[in-house]
Amino acid sequence: MCSIRMALIGALAGLLGLSVEKIASAGSVREPVALNRPQVSAPLASGASGRLGIKVVGNKFTDLNGNVLQLQGTSVAGLDISYSPSMWDGFDNTSVSIWRQIASAWQMNIIRLPQNEWAWRTNAKSARGIPYQTLVQAVVANITAAGMYVILDLHWAAPNVYNGYLSGNNARGYADGQPGYLDADNSINYWTSMANAFKNNPAVLFELFNEPYADDTGSAWDSTRLGLLLNGGSFTLWDQARGSNSPTNTGLTFNVAGHQQLVTAIRNTGATNVILYSCPSWDNRPSQSLIVKPNDPLNQLAATIHYSGGTQSDWTNILNAGVPILETEFYNPVISGNAGYAWLQQNKIGYVMWGANNWGSNSDMSSLITHSPWSFNSGNAAAWRPF
Repeated sequence: MCSIRMALIGALAGLLGLSVEKIASAGSVREPVALNRPQVSAPLASGASGRLGIKVVGNKFTDLNGNVLQLQGTSVAGLDISYSPSMWDGFDNTSVSIWRQIASAWQMNIIRLPQNEWAWRTNAKSARGIPYQTLVQAVVANITAAGMYVILDLHWAAPNVYNGYLSGNNARGYADGQPGYLDADNSINYWTSMANAFKNNPAVLFELFNEPYADDTGSAWDSTRLGLLLNGGSFTLWDQARGSNSPTNTGLTFNVAGHQQLVTAIRNTGATNVILYSCPSWDNRPSQSLIVKPNDPLNQLAATIHYSGGTQSDWTNILNAGVPILETEFYNPVISGNAGYAWLQQNKIGYVMWGANNWGSNSDMSSLITHSPWSFNSGNAAAWRPF
C-alpha cells in the first residue's frame, strides 16, 4: 500500500507544484524515518512500458527493458554540507514539476546528490526542523517521479575519533568535510541503512565514495594505499574540512572501510541497485581503477572517474574489462588522447557535471531552470544528446 500511496502522492505533487513531503504530511503528523525504512517504489518512466530503473549489462547502462542509456546530468550540492542545514530546505521545497523543468531545460536524465554520513545516521534536522532522512527520501522520490535517475554519493564522512568543531552527544564522527578514506565506524552502517531505504527503487544508484585521496600524496598509490581502498585496514585520518583548501593530517588513527566491505554490506540487505566505485587519487587515476574494483556477486558495478583523468587508453581498459564508466564530476570532458563528447557517447560513458546549487536561497531549486549548472556552456548545448 505504501508504494501505491506514494505514487499517487508524487502525481498530485507534480500537479500542485508542491513537494512530495508536503503532500505526504498533510493531515498527518510528520515522523522521523527509521534507518531501515524501505523506500517507495520507483515511478513509471515517461514513455516506457515499466518502472524507471537502471542496470548494468556488460559495459553499458540500460533501462529495465534493456535499452542502452546515455546518462548526462549534474550534481546538485548542499545535502553534503553539515554545517549549513538551511541549505537542505531548498531540496524539500523543490516539486516534481520543478525537477521536470530542470531536466528539460538542460537535457538531463540523471541527478547526483552528494550526501553527509553524519547527517543521515543521526537524522539531523534542517533549519525548518525536517529530519534529514525524511528530506532525502522525499527529494529522491520527486526526482525519480520527474523521470530522472538519482546517484546518492557519500561525499563527507568521519570516524568516531573525529568530531570537528562540534560538541555534545552527536559530536562523534561529525562529518565536516571529505576524508581520505571512508571509515569502518560509520560508513558500513551508512550504506546498510541507505540500501535498506532505497533498495525498492531501481532508479537509484549508490556511489560508494566521492574522491579517495588517502594522505594526498599526489603520486601513484603504492600497494598499501590501494589495499586499504579495496579491503580496509588501519590508517591516519586526513580531512579536507569544509571541502576546501588542502587536506590536513589530524594525527588520528582509524579503521578504513574498503570498497569490498561496502559492496558486501549493500548486497547483504538484498539491494540490487547499481553500485559505483571510485579510483585512487581524488577519483582521477583510472589507470589503477581495476586494482581497487570490488567483487559484486550481482555484477551490477560501474567505475567512476572525475575530471577526465588519465588517458583514453586507461578508460578503454576499464571498458574492455566489462565495466561501465560514469564520470560523476567534470568541467571539460576532454580526455588525454582527444576523446571528448563524441567518444564518450560512442562508448555510452555517462557524464555528470560538477555542479549546481541554489546557494542564495532555501526556498527551492527553481533558479536552476534558468541558471545553468556551473560547468554548462555552449559546448555542452551543442554536444549533448537530446532526450
